Amino acid sequence: LSHFAKLAVQSMQKRNVEEGHIININSYVGHRIFGVAGVAPYCASKNAVTVLTESLRRELGAGNSKIKVTSLSPGLVGTELSDAIHVPESAPRLSAQEVTDTVMYVISTPPGVNVIELTVMKTGDVIY
Repeated sequence: LSHFAKLAVQSMQKRNVEEGHIININSYVGHRIFGVAGVAPYCASKNAVTVLTESLRRELGAGNSKIKVTSLSPGLVGTELSDAIHVPESAPRLSAQEVTDTVMYVISTPPGVNVIELTVMKTGDVIY
């Protein structure tokens, strides 16, 4: 993630893109400890996304860059991963389209506004 973010910033700078946007897809569990057996590596990797995203945002800000950096943290999404951790079928899940719509919301903000962190969950999701 760090390597690709660096390449993205270099590409934007090389092409004189002043107001780019990097959105890292994180997870709700990137900010909390999730008490399900076997998912500790996933949680740890998402915690790393949280720290890397914030570090990148601060580094760019210190250099007076106008490149926005956002961590988008969905709750449970209807994917193979949610099936693999044996989440109950009744648990509310975001669709991939709802996550995509949230990305569109984030990139539609005015030039001077950066959504730093956005956590989205399906209504009724209590994270199992």
